[in-house]
Amino acid sequence: MKKFLSLALSLLLAAAACLLSACDDRGGPGGYEDDTMSYSHLVYNVRTVAQLTGEAAVTDTLAGWQIGGTDLGFPLYNSRNGTMYLAFGDTFQRNTDMTGMWRSNVLAETKDFDLSDGLTIDGFYTGPTGLARAVIEGVHEDGKEMTKIPTGGIEVGGTMYLFYMSVRSWTTPGEWLVNYCSCVKSEDDGKTWQRVYGMTFFNDLEGELLDQAVTLANSDVSLQEGAGSVTPEGRVAPNFMQVFPVDGKDGYIYLFGLPQGRSGGAKLARVRAENIENFEEYEYFTGRSGEGPVFAKGAEGLAAANKADGAYVIMPTVGEISVMYNAYLKKWMAVFYKANALVFCTADTLWGEWSSCETLITAAEYPGLYGGMCHEKFSADGGKTFYFFLSQWMPVYNTFVMEVTLV
Repeated sequence: MKKFLSLALSLLLAAAACLLSACDDRGGPGGYEDDTMSYSHLVYNVRTVAQLTGEAAVTDTLAGWQIGGTDLGFPLYNSRNGTMYLAFGDTFQRNTDMTGMWRSNVLAETKDFDLSDGLTIDGFYTGPTGLARAVIEGVHEDGKEMTKIPTGGIEVGGTMYLFYMSVRSWTTPGEWLVNYCSCVKSEDDGKTWQRVYGMTFFNDLEGELLDQAVTLANSDVSLQEGAGSVTPEGRVAPNFMQVFPVDGKDGYIYLFGLPQGRSGGAKLARVRAENIENFEEYEYFTGRSGEGPVFAKGAEGLAAANKADGAYVIMPTVGEISVMYNAYLKKWMAVFYKANALVFCTADTLWGEWSSCETLITAAEYPGLYGGMCHEKFSADGGKTFYFFLSQWMPVYNTFVMEVTLV
């Protein structure tokens, strides 16, 4: 499996990091109460609160659902039942070597919104045995479809939508190849899930690779081929291989789009909330005219956004973006991976202009870091304190609750 460096290298690097930083058994510097830091004049401190998943988490997910290690944890709030769902990526029984009961994704639920002492998980999307199972499983075949990874979710009118990317192959750490990006939905509060074939973006592929991607994109959540009939015409969108949806609070749902891997920048689409499943109604940011944004609709708009450098709302590099409104700053906030650090930037509008990046934490203190999933519901003191989920693939593979206090 190419997603990670070899276990031997991981352990060697982890040992070196521990010697240099007197790390605790979690892999971070010092104890949870003491590992405070700040790299930005906007940040008073950042600290580790608790492990989010695994045996040592507030809720032991290994004993309950055979989840020893996982990553990401994109928040998806359902206003209909007041529950937050957390979409994790590749999941295993063992967090030391990422083996045992590999599931491409798992979905937790919680009604715990006070993260100052960690997060209590109430349950997972489960199979007949009661163990956590994937919402939509990957084929697990390298060079075809290694896995399906969540990239963000949103609830619209009582329906939950979860976007994911079909990863063809892991190449090097931080880079991967994608077939397509699409969506599943649940109309019964996460009990069952169905594909939304119309909400599909294809990568810029040709020949056999494109044919393979089309076949995969028309498979249902049980991997049954031929369930859909979506085609690549008007849907080739290499910068929307990772889609993070945001309620713009103006009647529109906005989609932040990233290409495969972590080397690209963020582009933007939007659609009226009532038309979220109507692909032809999507509009794409292509640049600015004076002080205002320019959005172009449909296939022509997507083609224009593909070509225009001015269509970037956040310039490269951006990895695993998460966007929320921060009431304390009275601005939108984007948290993402950039150059061996987790950073954030802010803007008055979702199309920007976005500020320069402020560093939250770096790989020097948290080896193998990525992620940064956040949600305005996971905030305190009117947004002065907010929480995000840190992922690390070394020295152990897992997620952690992080607390940020702004100045």
